[in-house]
Formats: sequence, C-alpha cells, structure tokens
Amino acid sequence: MAIENGSDSEGLVKYKWGFIDKTGEVVVGKTKNKHVGKFEDADDFSEGLAAVKMGKKWGYIDTKDQIVIPYQFHEAKGFSESLAPATIDGQKWGFIDRTGHFVITPTFTAAEGFSEGLAAISTYMHGWNDWGFIDKSGKVVIEPTFYRADNFHEGLVRLFWGGDRGLGFGDRTRNVVIDGKFRAASDFENGVAWVYPSDYGEKYILYGGAYIDKTGRYLWNAKEENITSGSKCNN
Repeated sequence: MAIENGSDSEGLVKYKWGFIDKTGEVVVGKTKNKHVGKFEDADDFSEGLAAVKMGKKWGYIDTKDQIVIPYQFHEAKGFSESLAPATIDGQKWGFIDRTGHFVITPTFTAAEGFSEGLAAISTYMHGWNDWGFIDKSGKVVIEPTFYRADNFHEGLVRLFWGGDRGLGFGDRTRNVVIDGKFRAASDFENGVAWVYPSDYGEKYILYGGAYIDKTGRYLWNAKEENITSGSKCNN
C-alpha cells in the first residue's frame, strides 16, 4: 500500500491509500500522482479482494481496480474462507459472501475473520468483552465468555481471560489446553509458539520470552535456570 500525508482544514493529518507494485508506483487506486492513492482507507488484499473506503462507506475492489462489491458498509474487513465481517450501521456485525450479501445476519457487536472454520465474535456492548466463536452457519459453538479471542491456528487459539488469569490457549471444544497465565503470546506455527510468562520480572523482557510446544512444555526459556527441564506451563 501507499499513503499520502496531508492536512485538513483543522490541521489534522489525513491519509490516502493505494496499492503499489515493487517499484513503489500505485497500480490499484491510481491518481494523477503515481505515488499517491485515492482511497480514504484500505485493507490488504485477501482471496483476490480488498476492502477499501471512499467517502464514508466501505466496499471491495479486485486487483484490476474494479469495484466488485459497492460502497455500502460502515466498516468492513478482509475475506477469509470466502466470508468477510462487515457492518452496515456500525453497531451490528455479520458476514458477507463475495456478492456482498449477508449470509450470517448482523447480530454481533464485533467480529473477526474465519480461520479453520470458526470466527471470533463478541456480544458485549462495545465489543471488548464476551468473545466466543461461531461456525459458518452462524451457530455459536464456543460461548462468548472470554475477554478477548483471536483466530485458530493449527487447532489452537489464544484466549484472554483478563485479570490475574491472563492469556492461554484453547481448542475447538472450548477445553483449556494451556493455561499458562501469559502476558503475551504468538499463534502456533509449525507446532511452536512464543510466549511471555506472567511470572517474568520486567528485566526479562529483553531476553525474548520463551517458546512452548502444543502441550505447554517449554522448549526454550529466558528464565530456564528457574524452571525444571521439561516442566509445563499449565502446572
């Protein structure tokens, strides 16, 4: 993407977005200036489409800069597994297909894209609490009880309980697989995830945290001198 920095009448910074090639020239969202895009906002391309904003509305374009789904949404996100989260009124989120029609009725206060057949949704008033998961029929399969939830990766998902319990990992059946009380963690990739255990002192943040496998076993830890070899995070 490319952006233009400018200012409005009140001196606030404004941005214009477009999509660039490897030379830095805008090829999607062109304007007279080859280094400046035309969109008010834009998301990355996914599954051949990108959510873009013109004026106050969002729609979707293809890689040829053609409008595929008209500008009609208050907010919209990228496609994943052929569906995309979108909201007409800015209050309730649902999921649209590639024609722009809602196939999952807007009933959620917040929503993320699908991953491994499930999507994180919230039913809380402001979308910051009470996160759970739905399947592609719109059925709630994991009740909205988490402070925050991410997408599934390799069968596990990061779950935030908030408070002292912090962050851990769960599976598709809502079982807590790793309840490690982490401050931060990455998604699993090739069976490994980076974590920052809650019992670390602040000085250890410079040492890179730790790495665990899907059982919660430490593979490497900046405080390994205080951890018995082969110990698990959920003990």
